[in-house]
Amino acid sequence: MRIHARRHSCLRRSWLLPALISILGGACTGSSAKVPDQAGYLVLGDPVADSVLAPGDTFQEVSHALAPTPIVERPSRIADSLQYPVNCSRVFVRPPHYLVLAEPFCGREPDYGAGSDDAFHSPELRLLNADGRVIDARGLTLVSLRVLCPAKRRADGSVYPRKPIRLDECQRRTYDIPLAELPDGIVVPTGVILSSAVTAGMLDQCSRAVPQRANAEWTPTSEQIAELEHDLSAYMEREGAGRLLVPLEKYRRQYGGYVDGSDSLIYVNAFLPHPMFEANADWHRQPIMACDGGEAFWAVSYDPARRRFVGLAFNGHA
Repeated sequence: MRIHARRHSCLRRSWLLPALISILGGACTGSSAKVPDQAGYLVLGDPVADSVLAPGDTFQEVSHALAPTPIVERPSRIADSLQYPVNCSRVFVRPPHYLVLAEPFCGREPDYGAGSDDAFHSPELRLLNADGRVIDARGLTLVSLRVLCPAKRRADGSVYPRKPIRLDECQRRTYDIPLAELPDGIVVPTGVILSSAVTAGMLDQCSRAVPQRANAEWTPTSEQIAELEHDLSAYMEREGAGRLLVPLEKYRRQYGGYVDGSDSLIYVNAFLPHPMFEANADWHRQPIMACDGGEAFWAVSYDPARRRFVGLAFNGHA
């Protein structure tokens, strides 16, 4: 079981290592990259050794056509050395530095079937000077990013939708964002209401089904949570019978409001207490996400207007 307090991130299948499962892959097709209508950006979450860069620094995306010649040439060399398509690379700038993100594919899902080697391909970052020389930025990997927007692109440069489709199409990655950047959750008897649950990644779970769309987010009231909890006991006795490891009241809960079309729903993120959560109180501010863990982690959505639950899902097993 792999667990952590989600700070804009996803975990790989090992303890507290990033799981970039939404971007691992093989090759992509397409001969040329279209200049995106709206450039993306990325935000660093970690310091970068041997550079003046610091957590929170933002890089703005620039098209290959508008980048300086030395920078344009470098993505091609990086892509060739990695055997990645050059049109799956993106260039970002924060003067005087450039950052090249080379992805193994764009516009298709990775293949995890028998015999596939897609899982052994991962995106690569290179920090460059303005003259195109690579800076030896030790430790610079995708886990160094706090946010990457948009999440990824098709071969023609357009945004490749994530699943679930939510809000700004940004990919949250790291778990080292200062807690002060997120407000405390609203404490209720069974857990906390998180006002930025979707933005912070509550719907980006690792090993269970999640809602497929979040057009917006909202903050449930304590009264709505009390009504939800009143209805939850009977629902879990009926739908989750025999699957809970401990009585329902032993599970902690995080609640986040999201909008799916015309429906305003509440996502219940349930988990068993863990010493790590107690030590740093992350769970009071940031969504908890675990890869695997089975019935120690589960979730369900509640429609307060209709007083009904949908989408009960438990984590998988390693």
